[in-house]
Amino acid sequence: MLKRGNRSQSSQASTVVDAINKAYRGDFAPLLRDCEEDWLGFVRERIDQGADQLMIRIEMTDEGRAWYAWLLCEVVSERSGIAISRVMVPQSETDAALAIPEGYEQVPYFAIQWP
Repeated sequence: MLKRGNRSQSSQASTVVDAINKAYRGDFAPLLRDCEEDWLGFVRERIDQGADQLMIRIEMTDEGRAWYAWLLCEVVSERSGIAISRVMVPQSETDAALAIPEGYEQVPYFAIQWP
């Protein structure tokens, strides 16, 4: 699970951390909000095509700065479910931070805007 740092954070950043933690425990609804059905369709289609990994790209602006995170999801339970296995947050706050993390270029992803 993600932990919040000691410095003060905006409520928006705290909320996304809480949503990621809930998704990590299997409840994706708070993270995906109104695009949950689109996500489920994306997952079903990619699993049917044989994907073993999927990613969620979270785009957020916090305190006027762009902030991006990637959640790597692994297909589990004989291809009947997924679980978050890794959270990746690029160091950069530039357009380069939107690039798919190195080594995961072939992994299909679903982009969401937070909030």
